[in-house]
Amino acid sequence: MSVKASAGEAIPRSLKSNRVNTLFIIPGSDFAPIIETYAKTGGADIPEAITAVHENVLVTMAHGYVLATGKMAAAAVHVNVGLANAAMGLLNAHSDDVPIFMISGRNPLTEGSRMGSRHTPIQYGKEMFDLTGIVREAVKWDHVLRYAENAADLVSRGYSVAMTEPKGAVYMSLPREPLCKQTEVPGPPARWRRPWLIPTCRPSQKQQPN
Repeated sequence: MSVKASAGEAIPRSLKSNRVNTLFIIPGSDFAPIIETYAKTGGADIPEAITAVHENVLVTMAHGYVLATGKMAAAAVHVNVGLANAAMGLLNAHSDDVPIFMISGRNPLTEGSRMGSRHTPIQYGKEMFDLTGIVREAVKWDHVLRYAENAADLVSRGYSVAMTEPKGAVYMSLPREPLCKQTEVPGPPARWRRPWLIPTCRPSQKQQPN
């Protein structure tokens, strides 16, 4: 029998299973299910949470952690202005080829009774046409979470891209509706194969020299 949890719980669990042991975070209501996961688990089997008071400082802390330990770090910030404040830190990480899994909230996509939908005026004022555009030039890969069942595998995919040479930051934005939706608790991370390493033919099919 599979165990169900929110995508907001699947993401930190998948980070931990991908050997990301530290999440630098400025908590926000736009990714409340992730915060609830720390309250629910007491920090067991998920990355250690370290907070800061400004996003530039937060990403700089993650940058320094990677340089000091050789291990990838994750960082989570608010939607809109939070991600904008983090951009300078990501540009610095890009210059150093430092792998950081960058996460931000995203304004809810729907209105009404759906779990996670918009319910305050601020969620209209912070809507952006292209949120990812703030950091796209500083990351190797970006993605918007659309379906809860993809959350854990997307973390594994992002980790694989970030740790492939040349290493670098990746970014995923998290609309609240899929983040609140229930999915299966992730198992071991998926192993992503780089397409350029897949052989085009078997050795027996290769032409022999004349």
